[in-house]
Amino acid sequence: MQETKDHHNHSISSSSEYLESQEDIHLWFREQWNLVCNTFPEDQKEGRLERLHQMFQVLGGHQKPSPMAPLQSPYSFFLPGLTAQPFHDYVKEHEWVKRLESSYPVILEELMGVLNSNGKDSFVEYVGDGTQEEKGTMTEGKGDWKVLYFYHNFVRQEDICRLCPKTAKILDDLGDNILRGMLCFSAIEPGTHILPHTGPSNMRLTAHLGMTNCENVLVTVGEITQSYEDGKVIVFDDSFRHEVYHKGKERRITLMLDLWHPDLLKVERDAFLMVMQNSIGSIDRDKFFHSLHIYVDPKNKRWKGDIEDEEVVVLDRQALRKARAKMLFDYLFSLSDDDKK
Repeated sequence: MQETKDHHNHSISSSSEYLESQEDIHLWFREQWNLVCNTFPEDQKEGRLERLHQMFQVLGGHQKPSPMAPLQSPYSFFLPGLTAQPFHDYVKEHEWVKRLESSYPVILEELMGVLNSNGKDSFVEYVGDGTQEEKGTMTEGKGDWKVLYFYHNFVRQEDICRLCPKTAKILDDLGDNILRGMLCFSAIEPGTHILPHTGPSNMRLTAHLGMTNCENVLVTVGEITQSYEDGKVIVFDDSFRHEVYHKGKERRITLMLDLWHPDLLKVERDAFLMVMQNSIGSIDRDKFFHSLHIYVDPKNKRWKGDIEDEEVVVLDRQALRKARAKMLFDYLFSLSDDDKK
């Protein structure tokens, strides 16, 4: 088993066990920052790594996270200086979005083929974002949320790509705007309420291409609500608190993919991908992302919410989810059809 040492002669193992220690989590990121600087020396000299440096200062335990927008709190990675807004409608004018929407009939045909064959059994439960304690608590009520992964944690799922080869080719051809950390068909049943949660990073945005039965399905990001539409793309920042209500009568399916935030520099993308690749094969990926404790108090496993006067207000996330869910549920169902328009 290989070991890595820093100048303090503190060693860490390449196994996932070292992630149990907050100190070793910080140490790992300090080592990764040194590697970033050594790999991109000209960019560091020209100041193009400054935002990454601020992020790694937090990941390395040297400073507190930067202030964020209201209702924004990614649970792993926060890069300061990026445009922070719940929905990014302007992205829908990008060329890759137009190509994806024009490919809708081909993708839908393959999806229907999967659903009408044994391939439908390849859909798996989406167990969720957030800390490990929240696994399996993403939905409330009688509904269900399942996914069919093309990419999961940056790893291509070859069996699914063979199941939908035309769709896989379309996705491969979308270019470097697509992050490919997670890319999947996302299916939710009628009555599903996906509880309020946040994604891992503000360095990415989330896009959904509506596939089937998107009518009467609403997504609230921050304090803004939009609806899905078959054959159309919506783009939002999932580092903002967001939730979904399925008020329709049929299973809704979208093609869900993550993409780079448009404000990112190429070197910021390349450096972040390098760090993600360095984590593959040597550590438990799920444990890695959900054990950073940057926005979670490691003593009581509770989510750290908004920062007021530099004091972190610790909230019980489950209680927060239920309270906010009830408020939104009561509000949505109190509206008339005209109000919802």
